[in-house]
Amino acid sequence: MKLDETDKIIAHTREWAIDKIEDAELCGDKIALYAEFEEWIELDDVENIEIISIENGTKDEDRI
Repeated sequence: MKLDETDKIIAHTREWAIDKIEDAELCGDKIALYAEFEEWIELDDVENIEIISIENGTKDEDRI
């Protein structure tokens, strides 16, 4: 099965998060990273993932 761009982004983010956890030296850092990226790491039983993308606005847009 060929991966589309979204699948590639998800796979890359998942691997990045796992690598960061493995590289972290302190247990607290590992726990914090896992808590932040758990939904990206635990994808075994997930059929659908909702991804929200934010585009950069123009310089002339009013900021809130």
